[in-house]
Amino acid sequence: MLRKRSIKTWLSLLALLSIAFIIWRSFWQQTSREETLSPDNNQPYLELYMNQFKMTAMNETGTVAYVLEGKRLERYSNSNEA
Repeated sequence: MLRKRSIKTWLSLLALLSIAFIIWRSFWQQTSREETLSPDNNQPYLELYMNQFKMTAMNETGTVAYVLEGKRLERYSNSNEA
């Protein structure tokens, strides 16, 4: 009976350590992934792009003010231009 209790204790301890290791590893991978993917604050990066686009702007009365068409529109961070 003493041997069965000892085996159960070791298996429980092994299961607990395995779960703790899995939690630690997933947390560590998540933090390192965030550090890798976060852009440098001073470096502009491509924030938005559209291919083959057509945009229509309306005026106050609801009629078409202008239509903007193009092959590609890009917007970069740290910039108010597109």
